[in-house]
Amino acid sequence: MRSQPTTLLCRYGYDPLDRLTRHTLVNTLERQRFYCTSRLATEIQGATRYSIFQHGDQLLAQQQSEGNALDTTLLATDQQRSVLQVVKTNHPRQPIAYSPYGCRPGENGLLSLLGFNGERPDPVTGCYLLGNGYRAFNPVLMRFNSPDSWSPFGKGGLNSYTYCLGDPINLCDPQGHTAFALAIKTEHLPGYILRAIKNKAWAKLNTRAPRSQRLRDKAFRKLTESTKDEFVPKLKESALSEMRLKASGHITPFNPPETPGLSREKYNNHKAEGIPFDEFGIPNPKQAIITTNNHQEILRTDFFDDAIGHFHHQASRPAPQGYKSRMKKNAGSAYIERSEYIQRYASEYDQASRSSSLTTHEETKRVRE
Repeated sequence: MRSQPTTLLCRYGYDPLDRLTRHTLVNTLERQRFYCTSRLATEIQGATRYSIFQHGDQLLAQQQSEGNALDTTLLATDQQRSVLQVVKTNHPRQPIAYSPYGCRPGENGLLSLLGFNGERPDPVTGCYLLGNGYRAFNPVLMRFNSPDSWSPFGKGGLNSYTYCLGDPINLCDPQGHTAFALAIKTEHLPGYILRAIKNKAWAKLNTRAPRSQRLRDKAFRKLTESTKDEFVPKLKESALSEMRLKASGHITPFNPPETPGLSREKYNNHKAEGIPFDEFGIPNPKQAIITTNNHQEILRTDFFDDAIGHFHHQASRPAPQGYKSRMKKNAGSAYIERSEYIQRYASEYDQASRSSSLTTHEETKRVRE
């Protein structure tokens, strides 16, 4: 049987950092890509140049220049940087719709280079080459076309082809390796977590407080932002770890009690059973507390969930303002402690999984020999 002749559709070129820097379609000029850190900033094809304007993670506009002619397109995006609408001179507004995994109708063309999650779709396949060309994500198949080198025992997860652990609404995977939780952003933190962060910043300020009230206020704002920068990445990493553990059945979902009476009862029961608490009444276990179900190891977080629910209900009932503020601060502190507790266990679990896989590999190798 004769093999079918192959047809060359596109050539791809990479730089020493394994970033996709050029691609050439048949009978067209080569396109070159330039990056600012890990983000696509400029694309050049012949005399035409496309530039992306952004502030932090927020996409703002795209500018196309050819000679002295400039054409600017404003971009409206969502929290995950997906381009939802473009505004361009002498063009009607173009709304853009995606499926949860980034698929869009063929007639729903793009006036911008970037599309789903702010990524550049491949001009030949329509896939998104995440990680600046590391892996191709297919929005039609809702999966990657190739396995992840960090799977199955690393942060890539057990399923080496899955995208965002099956949750593309709340997670994003710009590197093609592991998903990030985008629901936790500095400006969108729940009030009780912000209160706990501000309390930590205030404690730092009191150790070296300026005498001037104006300087104290300025120092407090600066410390609050630096404390956010310290805790927000930890909260994001913990949220991702929790989703991985939940997917493998090693943790129960976050489920605080719905009624004040039930939350108070469960909170007091945890104290009675010997769960460690600090002087503020916040759970403070130094080691992972494990239970088993059908021979499966499950990390206990119910005492954190019940404490957070108890503090919330206490802050909502009629009480002096100082007591309510203290309960809100305790709820935020308990949530941060819960995140750090989960992250510690997840790190130990990942390390144990890698050690187990290496041991199994060595045993298999000896058997084969």
